Amino acid sequence: MKSIIYIFLFFVGSTSLFAQTDQKKKWDKIDELKYEYVLNKLELSAHAKDQFIPVYRSYQKEMRQLYQARRQFREANKNNPQKQVDDDFNIEAKQLEIKRKYRKQFENVLSPEKVKTLYAAERQFREELINQINQKK
Repeated sequence: MKSIIYIFLFFVGSTSLFAQTDQKKKWDKIDELKYEYVLNKLELSAHAKDQFIPVYRSYQKEMRQLYQARRQFREANKNNPQKQVDDDFNIEAKQLEIKRKYRKQFENVLSPEKVKTLYAAERQFREELINQINQKK
C-alpha cells in the first residue's frame, strides 16, 4: 500500500501546476487509494463488498462536500476569525451527524468489529498519507 501512496505523491508533485479541475482529479485519486486501503483492511467477502461499497462511497461523498464547504467558509471569512471558528464548530457538528448516520448504515452491512476496523483504517490511511507528504518535504 505504501508504494501506491508513493506513486500518488509523485503524481501530485508532478501535476501541481494544473488547474482546479486537476485538483478534483487528485482528490478522486486519494479517494480511490483510500477505498483500496479500507477494503484491504476490512477483508470482506464479495457479497459484503457489494453491499458496503455504495454505502461507503455515499459516506465519502457527504464528507467531501463538508470539507469543501469548510474551505469555502474559511476563504469567505478569512478576515473574520470569530466567524471562521463558528463555521468550524458548525462543520464539526455536521461531521458528527454524518458519522452517526452512516454508522447505522455500516452496521447493517458490517459487524461491529468491522465497523471499528473501518474507522481505524481511515485513521491509519490519513496518518500514512500525512507521513508520506511530510517525508517528501
